[in-house]
Amino acid sequence: MPHTRPRCLINVDHLLGPAGEAPRAARAAGALGAELERLAARADTVLLTRHDAPALQQTLARLAPAAGAALAVQPRWRAPAAGEPVPSIAVPASDGTLFVVSAQPADLAWAANLPGETQDAIPVLLWREPETAAAPAIARLAWYVGRTLDEAVTIVVARRRELSLSVVLMAYDEAASITAAITEVRRFCQRFVTDYEIIVVDDGSRDATAELARRADEGDVQVLRHAQNQGMGDTLRDGFAAARCDFLTALPADRQVRAQSLAPFLPHLAANVCVHGQYIRPHAGPGRQVLTWGLRALLRHVGDLRVDFAGAYAFHRHWRDRVDLQRLPSHSFVFSFELLDALTRHGCAMTEIPMLAFPREAGSSREARAGRIAKVAQEVVRSRLLRAFRD
Repeated sequence: MPHTRPRCLINVDHLLGPAGEAPRAARAAGALGAELERLAARADTVLLTRHDAPALQQTLARLAPAAGAALAVQPRWRAPAAGEPVPSIAVPASDGTLFVVSAQPADLAWAANLPGETQDAIPVLLWREPETAAAPAIARLAWYVGRTLDEAVTIVVARRRELSLSVVLMAYDEAASITAAITEVRRFCQRFVTDYEIIVVDDGSRDATAELARRADEGDVQVLRHAQNQGMGDTLRDGFAAARCDFLTALPADRQVRAQSLAPFLPHLAANVCVHGQYIRPHAGPGRQVLTWGLRALLRHVGDLRVDFAGAYAFHRHWRDRVDLQRLPSHSFVFSFELLDALTRHGCAMTEIPMLAFPREAGSSREARAGRIAKVAQEVVRSRLLRAFRD
C-alpha cells in the first residue's frame, strides 16, 4: 500500500525548556501542544531530543494528549562523519517524503545529504528570530524556513494540488539573490503543483541579474528584460501578460516574500477567487510602518482603491484578459492595488491569508524617498481621475 502521509523528524530541544519541560508560559505551552496534535493527525512524526525520552514523553502527554502514541520519541542522532553510513532511522518509503525540522545545522546537513533512495528528504529550518536573517551557513541547507513550528507544520502537511502556476519574479539589481529565489520557487512548485513556470522580469538591472537568471534555467525559466527601470507596475504587467499557466502570482526576487508562503494559498485557489496575503506582524521599523500606513490611507481615500494586501496575491488567468492589464495606468506598486480593485469590481471574490515576511539576506533595501513618494501620490490621483473618466 503506498505511503501517502508525509514523514517528519522534529528536533524539539529548542521548543522546550532546558530540561525538556513544557514552556513556562501557558499560552506558549498551549500553542505548542496544538501544533504537535495537528502534526500527529496528518503526518507520521518522530520527535528527536537530547533529553531523557521517558521524561519528554510525559511532557508530551500533558502538552498534546490527543496525539497519544502518534508522536514517537527518539534520542537525537549524531550527524555522521565523512564515510560513515547514514543513520537508518525514519528512512521514508520510496514513494514517501521525509521532512527534517530543526534549528541545528547538523540535522539539516544530514537531511540534505542523504543518498539516492532517500532523495525526498527535505530539510526545514526552525528559525525563531523573525526580525533577523538566519545565519547563511544554516540557511543554505534549508529548503524551507519556519519561524514557528506551526509554519513548519503548514509546509509538512500541505499536499500536492492539481493545478498549474505561473510565478513572476520581480527583479531589479538582485544578482545577490536571484539564483536562490529561482531555486526556492522551483522546489516549491515541483512538490506542490502539477505544472508551473517561472517568469523573471528584470526591470532594467545594472548588475548581472538577467544573466544569472538565464544560467539558472532548467527548462522552466523565462527571462524578460526591460532596457531601463520602468517600475513594479510594468514589471507585473509584462510578467502576467507572458504567463501561460492557469493561476498567476508574483514574488519579489529579494526573497522577503518566499515561495513557501504560497502553500496556504493553494487550497483556496479557484477560478472566481483571488487569494491575497496580509502580514500578521510588521516586517519593518516604526518609521517604515508609519509611511506604509500613510500610503495605504492615500490609496483608499484619495485613490478610491478599496482593497488591501501585503506580500503576494494569486488569481486565475482568465481575469487577466477580463480586466485588461493595459488599462491599469500605474507604473509603481500602485498597479497591484488597481488590479485587485478591478478584480473586485468585476465580481472576483477575495480570500485573505496571513503571511510573514522574511528579512532581506542580500543586496540593499530601496527605501522610499521624498521624490518617489511624490510620484506615487501623482499616480494615485491620476489613477482615480482616469477611472472616473472611463466610468
